[in-house]
Amino acid sequence: MKLLNSKIIRLLRKCFLIFVLGGFYLKTIAPDLTWVNNGADGGDLITAAATGGVAHPTGYPVYLFVARLFQFIPIGSIAYRTNLLSAFCTILAAIILYDLVVRFLDSTNYNWLVGLIAAFAFGLSQLVWSQAVITEVYALQSLFIVLILYLLPLGEYKFRLEGDKLDSIRGLVFGLAMGNHTTAIFLLPPLLLVGVVNRNPTNKVSILAGNKNREYLQGWSINYRALLIRCTWILVGLSFYLTLFIRANSGSPVNWGNPSNLKNFIWLVTGKIYENLLFNFPYGFFLIKFKTWGSILLNQLGIVGLAIAIFGLIFNWKRSTKLLIVTGWMIAAFGLFSFIYNSTDSFVYLIFAVIALVLWLSLGIAKIIEVTKSFKPWLGIVFGFLFLTYFIGYGVQTLPKVDASLDNRAEQFGNDVMLKAPDRSIIFTDGDKDSFSLWYFQYVLNKRPDIAIIVTNLLPYPWYRETVRKTYLYLSVPDGKTNSWQSDFIKANPNRPICYTIVINEGSISCER
Repeated sequence: MKLLNSKIIRLLRKCFLIFVLGGFYLKTIAPDLTWVNNGADGGDLITAAATGGVAHPTGYPVYLFVARLFQFIPIGSIAYRTNLLSAFCTILAAIILYDLVVRFLDSTNYNWLVGLIAAFAFGLSQLVWSQAVITEVYALQSLFIVLILYLLPLGEYKFRLEGDKLDSIRGLVFGLAMGNHTTAIFLLPPLLLVGVVNRNPTNKVSILAGNKNREYLQGWSINYRALLIRCTWILVGLSFYLTLFIRANSGSPVNWGNPSNLKNFIWLVTGKIYENLLFNFPYGFFLIKFKTWGSILLNQLGIVGLAIAIFGLIFNWKRSTKLLIVTGWMIAAFGLFSFIYNSTDSFVYLIFAVIALVLWLSLGIAKIIEVTKSFKPWLGIVFGFLFLTYFIGYGVQTLPKVDASLDNRAEQFGNDVMLKAPDRSIIFTDGDKDSFSLWYFQYVLNKRPDIAIIVTNLLPYPWYRETVRKTYLYLSVPDGKTNSWQSDFIKANPNRPICYTIVINEGSISCER
């Protein structure tokens, strides 16, 4: 009976977490297509998933598969259903993070309370929340990252599964994470080292320390079997990329790179189209970006949360060395990549550094509870609930900054274009917002099949011109070498009205001929 009551209490705690986070997310989730929270890529991802196509590099085959499953849910629009995937993944990541903290602090009183605090600090941080209410790959990636950390032996606790089965799961989850977003590669060193390379338990050295002899392990041993199993199952997870060959031949109007052959496949999955974004910012911008990135990290947990996280790092170094090394590596790797990758939304990669900071936070709060409890037993739980209230309250303050529920600019733009575009017109787009939004309206919602949507900056790519030919059989698509693709396209189709989209904060359309 006591065991049953304990299980019910644990379940109720998780239900409380689900209820609160779910309530916040459902209140702020985008009801349809959205541009808020850097969600312009949503139109591309939704359309590629719905039509069996290939999304922008690196293809995101795992995300497209899972997103398609959510698109079958009979609630709201296709875009809303795909937005729900992000909310679901973030809540699940928060639950796993809760379990990770509770298990890691198993010997600590009120570890369940620290777990709840960590889960809310994660789920209600601005970066995490912003991606939980729109269509993007980062919520699913956060779930994979948290799951990888959960599966690694970062403490003294034991797993229900052991040996080969556990190593298989570790490798598979990492491979799938790579199939969702290639930045998971930064967790490859921890995956191949933690639990594989260990101090040699048979080689002990006795050293006189003061008046006592202390034994220390000397040398290292490598578990080659575990390493082989993990690597094998990484390849199994990575095999999801092979589905891109199938998608390339599905006839979808969204077919980035047309990865039907090895050359195009490599171009897509390596993200070659974006390689010029690495280190592509002026030297004088370095200090400005450094301050901006620091401010973003500070805003995730607040000054109190960040101070406690640093406290947790300093005062738990000896007893939580593995966890702190791995999470420190995460902050350094993801933070550096986010810094040197000069896209407009590269700061979003800091979301994975937030996961690490939250784990530091949990160690700091556990230490504070332990210290205060030594003065008065009830002080520990009082401080714990104060921290819980603080992070939920901090989340309430964050709500207006991430709220996507009122953003209807993408919908208004799409409907406006569908209404105003002349019959049989060619519409030239040039950015993510206008291009991907119109793809969604035409290819998913099946509106205005008489018009042709042409993305001007993709015309130089042969694979895109071939996709246009197959999508709009009635168009004449120029080929060969030219510096004026748009002009040549207009000349090749002289009897069609020409329109151009304009998107700054909101979108509009202008037409001629």
